Amino acid sequence: IVKDFPVELVFTTFSGFLFALTIVIIFTIRGGKYHLSEQNDEKEVEAAPNEDQRGLLGVLKDLILGFREARNPWILMAFFAIFLVGVQIPMSVKIFVLWIQSFYDNTDEGKAAGYAKLASINAFSQFGTLIMTVVGSALIDRVSKFAFLVPGAFIQLLGVFIQLVFQDPNSWLMVVSQALQSSGSSILALVQTLIISLYAPVEHRGKVFGAQNSVMSIGAIISGVISGYLFDIQKDIPYLSLIHI
Repeated sequence: IVKDFPVELVFTTFSGFLFALTIVIIFTIRGGKYHLSEQNDEKEVEAAPNEDQRGLLGVLKDLILGFREARNPWILMAFFAIFLVGVQIPMSVKIFVLWIQSFYDNTDEGKAAGYAKLASINAFSQFGTLIMTVVGSALIDRVSKFAFLVPGAFIQLLGVFIQLVFQDPNSWLMVVSQALQSSGSSILALVQTLIISLYAPVEHRGKVFGAQNSVMSIGAIISGVISGYLFDIQKDIPYLSLIHI
């Protein structure tokens, strides 16, 4: 799309779409009410919105309540899992772009070849994520609800290990590497969502999910800043740091 249209037009159109979507969401949920009930210890648990908790102060209070639920070890584990997902986001997007480009000449032709290779690798990695999400969802229901927490992290780190060892963007192993990293992240995200759904109190479940999104954003921010500096020192250091984490 960028090749056929001005870059400004592409980004303006995409930004306008996101703005329109945001407006639709705001007016859809504004003033909305929900009624949540489920059977818990043979008691009917009901939750309704607190009309007094509005504005920035109410949001901060809800966020604090969400983080307080991390006193439960399972929820704390879910927060750590989503933190790893956040850490991996800059690695698989911006840092990986720089990592691929380091193998090509710093010319227009070299940059074009690097981006073309990056596009093909990302296409296969997203396909791997799709397959793993579907398969993982089915297996979690049949095997164990927590059996994939450690394997998810291991699969992600195995992908990083393959990338660091072979260091060849033209090898099919690079496709395998990115597919494993994306699949591992999707498994971690899936498991932590399940853990929160099972262990967070019904009346605070939405707050815990909000805190979880904050944890992922914190991981992405920290990783984005630190990995950028580490990449300038040596292109493999950010991924070695991810393995240690």
